[in-house]
Amino acid sequence: MVRMDKLRNLATTRFITLVVILSASLLAFSTNYYYKNVYLDIERSFWASLDSSLKLDGVAREIENSVGSQSSTNTIEHSFAGELQTRSVVQIDNGGDIVSVQSYGYPDADYIRYDKIELRDEIEQSKAQDAVDVWAVESNQPTQLRDSLVRAFVLFGKIDKSERDQIVDGLRRAYSVNFDNARKETLDDRLVYSYDVEIDLPSFYETLGLYLRAQGLDEFAQFIEEQAALVTSGQSLSMELVIDPRSRNIVEISEASGVQKITSHGTSFDIQRPDTDIDFGDLQQLLE
Repeated sequence: MVRMDKLRNLATTRFITLVVILSASLLAFSTNYYYKNVYLDIERSFWASLDSSLKLDGVAREIENSVGSQSSTNTIEHSFAGELQTRSVVQIDNGGDIVSVQSYGYPDADYIRYDKIELRDEIEQSKAQDAVDVWAVESNQPTQLRDSLVRAFVLFGKIDKSERDQIVDGLRRAYSVNFDNARKETLDDRLVYSYDVEIDLPSFYETLGLYLRAQGLDEFAQFIEEQAALVTSGQSLSMELVIDPRSRNIVEISEASGVQKITSHGTSFDIQRPDTDIDFGDLQQLLE
């Protein structure tokens, strides 16, 4: 009798162990199936990345251009946590003449400084040094923040969910994507998806107005809406969008104005406004 009880207990233990193993295997299979076939789905990843781009404390972009002997690199950082602000560093090489400019943009003012001026002409080089490391301010018509936010046809920010949902819905109307032509590629040893996107400009500018108002930039939104009224119905442009489907990060944007590489996601910064009352026009006079 004791022997039979031991056999029953052993059988029960083995059965429970088998159930646990099978359950764990099924869970692993289900998780893997969801990850590969649902989470990494090409269409799902595209829209999720656009939503993710509107939940960031900050973002950084790098834009490189080259025409003939002139080349430029523009690094732009946006901070959406706390006071909305942007910082840009532009370096231009014009056949050996090198100029580096740093600027900060806020809703109510722009600040600009020449970090470096190296000219081949010794006389011009000597004169230009008076303008180096001098901050100037432009508060009458600040454009730095506005222009940097709308420079690409992809939107970044930290937007509340209700407003974010409206913006993404607007982008669904503005973007036409043939997901069957999306490409799985490798970039910097990671899986990325590349999409060809056709943008309906009237729909996009309407959505851009919602985006700017959600950022508290009502005057900028009004400016965009006025410009949108001049856009012909049916007018569109094309861009290529590259995303990392695992992180839901947008990593590259290519359109007519050039290629933008997104170099940082989620990192904010807080810079103090330069203490200056020098007008931008006065700074330009120092170069003469």
